[in-house]
Amino acid sequence: MSNSLARPTLLDGDIVILRPDTCRNPMFAGCPMTVTEPKAWGAQGYVQALGENGEPGGQAYYRAKWDEIDETGGRNPWLVGSQLLEWMRRQHESRRDA
Repeated sequence: MSNSLARPTLLDGDIVILRPDTCRNPMFAGCPMTVTEPKAWGAQGYVQALGENGEPGGQAYYRAKWDEIDETGGRNPWLVGSQLLEWMRRQHESRRDA
């Protein structure tokens, strides 16, 4: 979507790629980001971090401008704060009880 006049219509749960060539933070370059808040200037969302020692990781939030975003057409049905956290909790408890 870089330097395009037409801007996509992003929705909560859309998956975008943070462009390696324009991403302002190199730690996020090339990462898929789940959109949590579409904005006029781009989108806010998160990159899911890896966990450690069987514990789930957290979310690293980022505010991406339009020139940092490439659409994928994908959707993430597991938005943080909804089903994902409950699923992660159940997985952790089942491993602990095993």
